Amino acid sequence: MKAAMTAEKQVVIALWKLAMPDCYQSVRNQFGVGKSTVGTAVIQVANAISNQLSHCYCCLLCAP
Repeated sequence: MKAAMTAEKQVVIALWKLAMPDCYQSVRNQFGVGKSTVGTAVIQVANAISNQLSHCYCCLLCAP
């Protein structure tokens, strides 16, 4: 069984993927993880950021 990936590594992978125009295969090779792991890390980090910042913006559709 493989060891769980650290949160720090997930953030680095996600930031790398979002900052660079590389494909998942390239990011996978850069960090030595599977292609699906890259996708999962990007989604999880994006969701975490979204959840943390969701209270910081107002929704124009919710305005009376």
